[in-house]
Amino acid sequence: MEQNIFNYKIVQNSASVIELGNKVLGGNDSIVFSGLLEELISQGVNYFVVNLEKVEIMNSSGLGMLVGAFSNVKKRNVRLVLASIPEKFKNLLTMTHLDQVFKVYDNIDDALAAC
Repeated sequence: MEQNIFNYKIVQNSASVIELGNKVLGGNDSIVFSGLLEELISQGVNYFVVNLEKVEIMNSSGLGMLVGAFSNVKKRNVRLVLASIPEKFKNLLTMTHLDQVFKVYDNIDDALAAC
């Protein structure tokens, strides 16, 4: 099974931008993504911006990966927001009412400014 690589950088001391690849399909990626969040939280990160700019395909498991991550970090008083979402996924968030769960920003700079 092909594994998605998550690129990330820590910015503004306690904030991290995580860039998702072109396919968000859950599965093993969910485990890797959760592990990355845990590692960064242990390093003092308390604000995550998930950049979806490059995402071309997302299935329900991929969406579940994001919801699970949001739920897990929220329990630890850590924020997770979404940025640079392609239009077709904005519509998906609206249809599933997840636009009421996630804070969504048009771009990374706006998301970081809200940190």
